[in-house]
Amino acid sequence: MTCKSSTTPVMGIHLHDIHSMASKLETLTKNQQLDQNDIKSILIVIDLNPEPMSIDDELESSKLTRKEFAKSIKKLAELKLIDWDFNW
Repeated sequence: MTCKSSTTPVMGIHLHDIHSMASKLETLTKNQQLDQNDIKSILIVIDLNPEPMSIDDELESSKLTRKEFAKSIKKLAELKLIDWDFNW
């Protein structure tokens, strides 16, 4: 799976970080507190083909299921913060 930000990459992050960001975004959106600084802080580029760790190892180490992770990525994509393409 590859996710790309719509602008220059800010940083690479682990799955548990993405899940935390998606939860924060959801809360901020519900409370109408999402602003440009929050958006800038979560523009990311993720390559989930890490070496030597497989995506399954990465998910296991982050304590997330594929379903939970997909939900987090979908939320970021719905907010137009990332483009996503699942190929796993």
